[in-house]
Amino acid sequence: MHNDFTVKPKWSRADWRLWWAWVAVCTLGGIIAIPSGFFLAVSFGDYGQRGFPLGWALVWTIHGLAQWLVLCRRISGSGWWIVATAFGGSLALPILMVLNSTFSNWMSGSMTPLVLMPCIGAVDGAIVGLAQSLVLWATVPNVRGEWILSSTIGGLTVLPPTSAMITGITLVKLFQPKSPVQHSACGHEH
Repeated sequence: MHNDFTVKPKWSRADWRLWWAWVAVCTLGGIIAIPSGFFLAVSFGDYGQRGFPLGWALVWTIHGLAQWLVLCRRISGSGWWIVATAFGGSLALPILMVLNSTFSNWMSGSMTPLVLMPCIGAVDGAIVGLAQSLVLWATVPNVRGEWILSSTIGGLTVLPPTSAMITGITLVKLFQPKSPVQHSACGHEH
């Protein structure tokens, strides 16, 4: 009996370079973005009506700019990535504030942050991933919902390096050359 297993190719050096570059810029972007957003928010005197939303928008703008450094040679119109990232993060903020309020009122005790942070991260990742997907859908062939899914899972982890590792795998897959589907004599794909 013929065994018809398809072995996926290993990552090339270029794939690994892309993945490492993505992880590096996302991690460094987070190291720069989070304190910058915090500084902007407190410079308004509080985390109130103006400070926190502006700080949050700055965080996502810096993240988008950092990611753009990797994407600028790979996708046309890559400047829209920065806009989409900042817009997605800003759009997510009111939703995240409602989630934070709802979960904080519903739960109490030391477990709240352990449950709340991953939930907020996942929702934030999904919304930002959706906004970024609009840029990918317009420029990268065969993109489906995988970017939204990996951004959601990455957001669930809360930490920028871990999120970058997860989304980096998806990024590499999106930019790998697609091989044509081969059919066997009896019509099965392999």
